[in-house]
Amino acid sequence: MQTLLSGLAATFKNRHDAVQTWTKTYIFFGKVNIIMQASAGTGMISNVVLMSDDLDEIDWEWSGNNFGDFSSQGKVQTNYFGKGVTGWYDRGTTVEVQQPQAQFHTYSIDWNPDRIIWSIDE
Repeated sequence: MQTLLSGLAATFKNRHDAVQTWTKTYIFFGKVNIIMQASAGTGMISNVVLMSDDLDEIDWEWSGNNFGDFSSQGKVQTNYFGKGVTGWYDRGTTVEVQQPQAQFHTYSIDWNPDRIIWSIDE
């Protein structure tokens, strides 16, 4: 792990290596902004997960090879799950984003009891 002027950089040396950042801060509802550049390469997954103690979850997820879609400049997936039930993968969507592995973007999650809004560079 290396801290740079532009942020944090990690090197993966072994299969299944991963970087995880945890916080004890609770956010009941609100807006979270993440400024990041996704990892590039087949088999690389970058994600941002907001998870509660009872396993409610809101996600952004990037594939290092754009989920195998080489006709695309870039893609990111969104999803949410309740109480740890992860079998419902039809709640989110896949959206285009310009070169997520080569450029920094601001990804946002804004949620309240009635809705979740994911946005990019707003």
